[in-house]
Amino acid sequence: MASEDTKLLKAEQPPAHVARTAGVDGAKLARNTAFNFVGQVLPLIAGIAFIPFIVRGLGPDRFGLLGIVWIVFGYFSLIDLGLGRATTKFMAEWLAKGELYRVSEMIWNSVALQILLGIIGGILIAGLTPLLVERVLKTPLPLVQEARLTFYILAGALPAVLAMNSLRAILEGAQRFDIVNLLRIPSSALAFAVPAAAVALGLRLPGIVLWMAISRLGFTLAHGYFCLRVLPWLRTPPALRAGAILPLLSFGGWVTAANLVNPVLLSMDRFLIGSLVSVAMVGYYTAPFEAVTKLWMIPASLMTTVYPACSALGVGRLRELQNIYSRSIKYIFCALAPISLALVVFARPLISMWLGPGFVEKSAVPLQLLAVGVFINSFAHVPYCFLQALGRPDTTAKLFLIELLPYGLLAWWTIQGHGITGAAAVWSFRVAIEVLLLLAIAHRVLSLSAIRAMDERMWIAGGTLCMAGALLYLTDFILHKTLLLDAVLCAIWLAVYGFVVWKWVLDGADRVSALAVLTPLRNALGKSGI
Repeated sequence: MASEDTKLLKAEQPPAHVARTAGVDGAKLARNTAFNFVGQVLPLIAGIAFIPFIVRGLGPDRFGLLGIVWIVFGYFSLIDLGLGRATTKFMAEWLAKGELYRVSEMIWNSVALQILLGIIGGILIAGLTPLLVERVLKTPLPLVQEARLTFYILAGALPAVLAMNSLRAILEGAQRFDIVNLLRIPSSALAFAVPAAAVALGLRLPGIVLWMAISRLGFTLAHGYFCLRVLPWLRTPPALRAGAILPLLSFGGWVTAANLVNPVLLSMDRFLIGSLVSVAMVGYYTAPFEAVTKLWMIPASLMTTVYPACSALGVGRLRELQNIYSRSIKYIFCALAPISLALVVFARPLISMWLGPGFVEKSAVPLQLLAVGVFINSFAHVPYCFLQALGRPDTTAKLFLIELLPYGLLAWWTIQGHGITGAAAVWSFRVAIEVLLLLAIAHRVLSLSAIRAMDERMWIAGGTLCMAGALLYLTDFILHKTLLLDAVLCAIWLAVYGFVVWKWVLDGADRVSALAVLTPLRNALGKSGI
């Protein structure tokens, strides 16, 4: 029977709704990017709303433990050995070729291996729990038993979390980002809503984490249900075999290496500030860093959408790949440039309103430097995505490994002499060099050129940005004591920039794609009679 199913799958062509995922359609990419952006922003808003209530209800010690639980949940994806990213890449590629049997075989082997990794990881976490709770975390004595039980529940949830990551990768490979974010938004929001509700009901940490684990299990089953809806032939799983998993492990190994090294590069400066300057200065640096790096949601939303589309195209369709590559650079510039510019110009009043006057002298300049660095680093998402999507994840992992020692030494020297301002400057310098190297690698390995993105339209965008920056600075310099008038005039200059970009920087295809994002909303309003 299994051999007959195999023959049928090999002969079968992709259904119409699946075959359409292999194409590259600007409107679809724009809608998927919007889905991804909303899927990141709404849970962030939920966190902002619920966290103060959770802090008051749990107290600092229990909330600190809950924060570690959130971190562990977030970093569980690193345990998957890059299988999620590999599954998305190969699935999109094989769907485009109509190789349904390879897709089915790869998916089931990937899911099975992720569950196995989850079981092994869960056993490891459970075994290390006494050491983690009593030695590493230095938990207060009255909370030791509660913390132990919390980590045991967390260990038990690991298989479900990794299975959900694997199933989400399947939906992303099929480019069903509508379903992915339909599930991501409530799943991520419940990470904050469940603890808030539990606090209101008087539950302690083990009860909170248990309900969080049950929630993750429910969403894992929901992901599985939608996978079977989108890819109905998965209802007949093929035989599991080790050979089907080797390409995933080979690809995923380099993805894992990059995923492990990159967080070190991102957090090394804060550890050095704490050891070379003071722990207090870490707070003055971390607040603007965490705020400004949220801008990465914009390029991340775009490139998460582009990743399976590029995998489906493959290296043979260079003209289409170059078109997406150039447009991605243009979209990131147009979207982030005015935001970054406003952060640089208004750093001092923004810091004062957000964190208080005491932070201004220490955090304003780092915020300005970091805003420039984050803007530049946003372009790294483009070659990084293309290199992985087209089968060269080794290049990015090797680059990150090479960066570690020089950056660590330079950061150590700069932070010693210039504190958190030096940390922000050297971090921004590193990411700028990283962008140039990634663009050069993409050009050498994939023949994709960033220079082709610098056409006449991009020069118009750059010139308009410079004019808007000059007007913003002059307006703020003259009217900084009249905040309302200052804000209104600066909003006008940014609106003029937006109009110029819409009229003369975006072409007809860009505008059609952008308007396509509004189509579902218009349809919904039309049906409701509004």
